[in-house]
Amino acid sequence: MPARVQPVVEQLSARTVSFDAPKLAGAPAPGVEASAPPRPKVAPLSPQRFALQLTMGQSMHDKLRHAQALLSHQIPSGDVAHVLERALDALILQLEKRKFAATARPRPDRRRGTARRRCIPADVKRAVWERDQGQCTFVSETGHRCTARKLLEFDHGAS
Repeated sequence: MPARVQPVVEQLSARTVSFDAPKLAGAPAPGVEASAPPRPKVAPLSPQRFALQLTMGQSMHDKLRHAQALLSHQIPSGDVAHVLERALDALILQLEKRKFAATARPRPDRRRGTARRRCIPADVKRAVWERDQGQCTFVSETGHRCTARKLLEFDHGAS
């Protein structure tokens, strides 16, 4: 008995397909650019409400489903927005702990002499993060403070 073959459904757009071009294994038609997956979109719906549209791969989909299952006793509906919020909360805590030594119970300062001069002590990282409120400290000649919160580094300047 021959095996049944399931049809393969492909999503195609007019920009990426030429109907009279021969179909080559993974190669775009001559003169037609291969399109990248759509970029994620975040659009405001109303004050403090946003729509998120993204394309995810199988691995991310599997992780989302696994997280929904693990949280099923706390979020019975499996609402994706609630699951993602919980995931972001956990990720932010982890990253702040690593990058800024954020902790509820900091250990006392244990600096020893001149060892590891290039390493910024955890208590200094915490103090700088709190003082600067996670924002760049550059102030222009007109007195405006830079609003950047991305790609921030601790400065080893001579002050």
